[in-house]
Amino acid sequence: VESNAASILTAAPANALRKGGGRGLHLDMLGVGCVIAAASVWSCPMPMGTIPHSPQHARVLATLVEYEQRGEVKSKVVSAIETRVSNFVSHALIVLTVLLARDVISAVPTAVMSGYLCYTGW
Repeated sequence: VESNAASILTAAPANALRKGGGRGLHLDMLGVGCVIAAASVWSCPMPMGTIPHSPQHARVLATLVEYEQRGEVKSKVVSAIETRVSNFVSHALIVLTVLLARDVISAVPTAVMSGYLCYTGW
């Protein structure tokens, strides 16, 4: 539900997203679904589809024009750049951190990690 809500907010006409006839977002969600299916088979924590499709991420990649209306400054999205590079880099840095900090992570007791994952909802 959270992933779909984020997708709907991000794909709103106000964000001016255009890519592949509107299929780009759907292909991203298909990719997230495949990763979730594979993660559940291997008993790994499931990722959420909200980070790559968040409205804040779309806003950062947008070209905005500010205008004044009734004494109030507002902004309008003129165009938006769609990229998967920032998403790939953020996830690659997570994997790199886990690989490089393997000794530190292995020093954390299993009960602590289980408690943390339970607390955060995994």
